[in-house]
Amino acid sequence: DIEMPRMNGLELLGKLCTAKHRPAVLMVSSATKSHAPQTVRALELGASDYVFKQADAGANELVGIRDALVAKVRAVWRQRGSAANFRVEVRRGATGRQTKIRTQRIDLIILGASAGGPTTLAHVFERLKEELKGVPAAQLQAALLVVQHMPAAFTTPMAARFAELSGLPVRVAQTGDSLDRGTCLVAPGGRNLFLNDKRKIELS
Repeated sequence: DIEMPRMNGLELLGKLCTAKHRPAVLMVSSATKSHAPQTVRALELGASDYVFKQADAGANELVGIRDALVAKVRAVWRQRGSAANFRVEVRRGATGRQTKIRTQRIDLIILGASAGGPTTLAHVFERLKEELKGVPAAQLQAALLVVQHMPAAFTTPMAARFAELSGLPVRVAQTGDSLDRGTCLVAPGGRNLFLNDKRKIELS
């Protein structure tokens, strides 16, 4: 749980995720705006997923999350089995230098994710800041779109976190938004995001 005596869930998660044999972790969180930043942070720290409870849930109400909890445990178990050997590496050429390649200009980058997405996206945006090395966002040639499977209350704090990590303007998308270079738009939770013929955002 995020709220626990002596040590809260985020502190415990930080210790667990530095362990040699890293366990899978499900966070139990209240589905409220006040808990949204904490749950986003938990996912970023390495929690596999989360289960919602009522903010004032008593013992009887907690029985109601049983089915959701069992389903999430099974899903996390399957994910860990398929991703156990997955690693990310940056390889360099024999000379130790990174190879430059010619590419066509890219004017739009779309990132879509579900379970495990916040952790991966946080790494992407953090690395983006390193790669930009002080280049103003307005000089970037591409706009960014992020679609993350997440409840509506969580997308605003998640966008704020990505902005903090990358130094780029990041905000929740609205219908009618345009694709601006160097700006990242995050789809609102529970909504589908489309681009119309005029390259404007539409939500449904």
